[in-house]
Amino acid sequence: MAQIDLKKEKKELGALLGKAKSKPINFAFMIGKDGPILEADARKSTKALWGAGKKRGGGKGACGAMQFSKSCLRLICEEEPLPILKKSFKTFLSERGQQIKFSLEGPSITADADEDDSDDEETAKAAVKKNKKTASQSAQDDASQDEDDDDE
Repeated sequence: MAQIDLKKEKKELGALLGKAKSKPINFAFMIGKDGPILEADARKSTKALWGAGKKRGGGKGACGAMQFSKSCLRLICEEEPLPILKKSFKTFLSERGQQIKFSLEGPSITADADEDDSDDEETAKAAVKKNKKTASQSAQDDASQDEDDDDE
């Protein structure tokens, strides 16, 4: 088992987060036998980072791009992230002295966030109307069913 040098990783993570404030950085975050593994680079592809993480003993995880949005680090994954990754990433950051807010997002969240807000309002209003119609129809159906049962 390889011993993790937290002082060295703390320094590297600080520099990495500084870069992520100015531009998106590709990353691969995995849960390994010796603890969480983060591979990140602005130039390397997520596939290359994933491979490097696997070589270091990584297992399940997520890859994508990270960037700060206001004061929150957004980790936008290529696939839906596993629920356990959020807790693992929080532990990873705190062990290295980083107390920052972050969000671990899948592609569906990103697609929803990119849409226009006015479209979201219209869609929500349409969904509410549809639900009201469905509820009133099912109430009418139940009432007519009760009347049919009384006739028998």
